[in-house]
Amino acid sequence: MVEADASSAAIARVGDPAPSVDPGDVSVVPFRAGERWVGSYICRQGSTEMTIAFGEVRRGARSKDDVFDVEAVFEFRFNGDGPFGYTAAEGAARMSGAYDAKTRRLSLVGEEWLDEVPGYALVNLVGVVSRASPSAPMAYIGTVEGPGCSTFSARPTGAPRP
Repeated sequence: MVEADASSAAIARVGDPAPSVDPGDVSVVPFRAGERWVGSYICRQGSTEMTIAFGEVRRGARSKDDVFDVEAVFEFRFNGDGPFGYTAAEGAARMSGAYDAKTRRLSLVGEEWLDEVPGYALVNLVGVVSRASPSAPMAYIGTVEGPGCSTFSARPTGAPRP
């Protein structure tokens, strides 16, 4: 319900479609569609290589201006050198989630296997995108939410951005 003294600008914004993100505006969103971030994560099988391939990034339709909807593909590759005898495996899953520009928190939820590996579960990634120093590259560091999992870190590939 809109209050009687609400401004006409506020009323007009309610019905506006969610605008697309300017792909060059890294001050708001530090990743863009088509970008790939690589790193590793730890789960039962041991240290595993990962890539996050970002898809669509857009302002949330019902969210504050600083929250963005994010689509991504999570790819992983385990080389088989773990402590518990897991064999080598490669897989991929579709993820979606939200990035809060104010807190720099990115939450990605595993939604659907694209290349399923028996014995592996869809996981979620919850972390913060930041720099250790102004000259350091961006990093996405956090927790893997899944059975027997702990932490992850990933950085963008290619040339560093300002």
